[in-house]
Amino acid sequence: MRNDSITTFGVSEIQRRFLAAEARHAQLAPHLQRSVCLLPAGVDLGRLRQVFAQVSQLQDAFRTSFERGPDLFTFFQHVQPEGGLQLDEQAFDGSADELVQALNHGPLFDQLHPGIDPFGPPPLARGSLLQTQDGVTALALSVHHAIFDGWSAAVLFGQLIELFEAEDAAACLPGIRARFDPYPAFVEHERQTLQGERLATLQGFWRDYLANPPGVAADHAAAAALSLGQEGEVRHTEIALPAEVVQRLDALAGAHRLTTHVLLLACMQWAMAAGNGELDVLTSTPTRNRPARFAETIGCFVNPVIVRQRMDPQRSLLDNLTALRGAATAAYRHGAFPAARVVRELFPELLRQRIPLASSWFAIQVGTATQEVQQRHQFRLLNLAAGRAMGAGFALELRPVDGVLRGPFLTRRHFDPDHLAPRRFLDLVQALLSDPRQTLAQAWRRPLSN
Repeated sequence: MRNDSITTFGVSEIQRRFLAAEARHAQLAPHLQRSVCLLPAGVDLGRLRQVFAQVSQLQDAFRTSFERGPDLFTFFQHVQPEGGLQLDEQAFDGSADELVQALNHGPLFDQLHPGIDPFGPPPLARGSLLQTQDGVTALALSVHHAIFDGWSAAVLFGQLIELFEAEDAAACLPGIRARFDPYPAFVEHERQTLQGERLATLQGFWRDYLANPPGVAADHAAAAALSLGQEGEVRHTEIALPAEVVQRLDALAGAHRLTTHVLLLACMQWAMAAGNGELDVLTSTPTRNRPARFAETIGCFVNPVIVRQRMDPQRSLLDNLTALRGAATAAYRHGAFPAARVVRELFPELLRQRIPLASSWFAIQVGTATQEVQQRHQFRLLNLAAGRAMGAGFALELRPVDGVLRGPFLTRRHFDPDHLAPRRFLDLVQALLSDPRQTLAQAWRRPLSN
């Protein structure tokens, strides 16, 4: 619907999840996707600002705002015909590496970009150009998750580079625009997917897949610690898997028709089970959820999928991995059903008690640019931890940096009183690499490293 050149339409189920949470609980921190792109010394900032404004106009996200409807689950979004995101400019008293550390682990992002109200005026984003003492320019970006996801960061910076190196950026815009469909088309695609026989198939799968869910009901007191406002003490451990370890994991995965994602998801779930004895584990993990025609659309597409592992300590690590691969593949195949609706429609009692169905979160961020592109343009793009795991008892979110996988492992006192899960995770990675045919029980019996 258009009104005075403003386009108005409904929201996707993915957007509704974030908007409903913030509409009901205004005291919570907003859901933000944060990224930083390190640019080479001497970059033409004037041209960068120009092409950023062009992408802001090209993509609807930076001209979008939201409005509450008559109930807690109805929202509308409005796209303004003009506007976009303006970049401020500041100096940073430190090196580029120190800047990344300050953005990722300190309060700098919050100081640069205070909370963004999704029901405020557009743009629902903040951007800063930060000059470091070693001559690097960093573009720091905070965007509300209702209009942006991790893959959108890759899209944004890819289009920025394409326009930046073009002789005539304005002439390139129609060609870029023709490569993707706008977000309203995804809202309609999702609506058509979630009806009739397809909807019944998705509901039936998740009802069977998650029958008799573990953990949540087994320890109600611990699960209740995850209810909003009672999340319990959180401890962070920075995990780093060296490039050599990542290469060995990739080789092991390739040799057994697995993926590194499945290997590390399994190690995390095994680490949890070693501590609490729960052999049936549910973990949320994000999926792209982007049909091909939206591959270059900036927007909120990512949908968490719950992956269930029923592990057997007497079987080998490889056998357990093979079973997990099957369970994960089935879940991903039915990932079009929004995670929020899985809980709302199939487990409403958990929603009423504000208890999550899956008490753990695992993610490996997608590569945001190929090594060749990064080398050619001398830039590094990092999606920083976005706080999506703040409702989980265990959470691990890894990101690739120069061949190394690193990121925070979060544990809550109610679920891991001795805070041993991060150490167990690293030990289980090594156990898997040393002898994947040993049983899970044998791997658990290995003494903890220091």
